[in-house]
Amino acid sequence: MEVVLYIAASIALLALAWFLMKAAKSIEKITIVFQNSEVVLHEVKKDIDQISADVASVRNTMIPVIENIADITQRVSEMTDGLAPRIEGIYGVVDTTLDVAHGLLEDVERLKGEVVDTIETPLRLVRSTSNGVLSGVIKGVGLISDIIKRFKKN
Repeated sequence: MEVVLYIAASIALLALAWFLMKAAKSIEKITIVFQNSEVVLHEVKKDIDQISADVASVRNTMIPVIENIADITQRVSEMTDGLAPRIEGIYGVVDTTLDVAHGLLEDVERLKGEVVDTIETPLRLVRSTSNGVLSGVIKGVGLISDIIKRFKKN
């Protein structure tokens, strides 16, 4: 009877060792994924910061220009009522420029959101995978503990 218990305990220990090796390999792969995603996140952050700085620079440059154009068109309108059709054309250009500037800002915000979604999706996947591995390890250790307790009782 003792021999059977020793054999069963040996098999349980071998299963535990195999399980722990697999868990260690999984954790190693998760660590690599985290390291790679950290590098990618750092690069994406730098890119987003650069894009934000460029957009802010364009916006800071364009807003005074657009304001100046609007002011100039208003003065020209006051000076020459006969040039109303031309002034309306200038207003159209100003509106189009504003539309382009707003469109550019919206595109940057959309791209920023897409980049964040692109990064967060794999991180959520890694997080759920690591949670599954951890719960599997805990269940495996509990199962082995139960088996050992049963052997000790017998």
